[in-house]
Amino acid sequence: MSEKKGFKDYSSKAFSKTKTVSAQIKNNQAEKVSNSKVLSKSRLSKNMINARKKQLSTELIQAKSLGIKNYAQQKVSSKYQSAKSKVTNKYNKQFKQGKKKVTKALKYIKLLWKEMAIALAILLLAIIVIPLIIAIFGSFGSSPHYYCPTEPSDAEKSSSVYQQYCSNVAQGDGISTGELGYPLEKTCPITSPYGPRNSLIAGMSTFHKGLDYGAPAGTKILAADGGTVEIAGVYGGYGNCVVIKHSGKFDATRYGHMSKVLVTKGQQVSKGDVIGLVGSSGISTGPHLHFEVFVSGKPTDPAQYVAKEAGKK
Repeated sequence: MSEKKGFKDYSSKAFSKTKTVSAQIKNNQAEKVSNSKVLSKSRLSKNMINARKKQLSTELIQAKSLGIKNYAQQKVSSKYQSAKSKVTNKYNKQFKQGKKKVTKALKYIKLLWKEMAIALAILLLAIIVIPLIIAIFGSFGSSPHYYCPTEPSDAEKSSSVYQQYCSNVAQGDGISTGELGYPLEKTCPITSPYGPRNSLIAGMSTFHKGLDYGAPAGTKILAADGGTVEIAGVYGGYGNCVVIKHSGKFDATRYGHMSKVLVTKGQQVSKGDVIGLVGSSGISTGPHLHFEVFVSGKPTDPAQYVAKEAGKK
């Protein structure tokens, strides 16, 4: 009985042990399966991590590439904006400077036009108004003129003025010789020849139609040739003036800017007769004789016809 009981206990223990071992084996197998699953999951996670890592690496490379591209674009854009700003500033500066120059030029042109208008007004005054005033009111820049009467009365003959200026004036025969004598009682320098010149009065180029002799005021003026007095008195810009009409080679001679006229219109004069005194009447800058010679109705250079010095006829 006791052996039977011992065997039963042993069998029971063995069975229990076997059952325990079997349970442990099952647990180990289950754990192994679990570990296998974990390992499998671990491998899958590792692959996923590697794939993700690779993806992130690719994205990083792309991001870096994109960043460099954006940076380069930003750099180029920044340089473009800087260059554009410089060009714009330079253009604006040049535009402002140009605008200032144009404004200054317009002011200068406006001032120039104003000065030209003033100069034109002065020119018109010199050309039109002054000669008109002279023609209406007489000469200026000289003492009052005096005309020697053709047939003086006894009272006129006894006057001091007649005695001073007219008593020695000969009544000529009016005969033209065809040769021009010196038009003054003494030789005087020619201060302005025949031809183009700059006018001191008008401020422009003019054509001088005769010779100007720089003679002292009061110097006697002589008829260059015999003839008939056609004009004796104030004659525009010539002031006190005498024109003698000749026959033959010369049509006429003109004597301007006298202080005294000592002949009358229609009077016959001979070559060398005193016809007036040097002065500065009319448009004149000082005492002188303006002398003109007319050939074929036009003024010509007197220098080629007139005597070169006083006393020669």
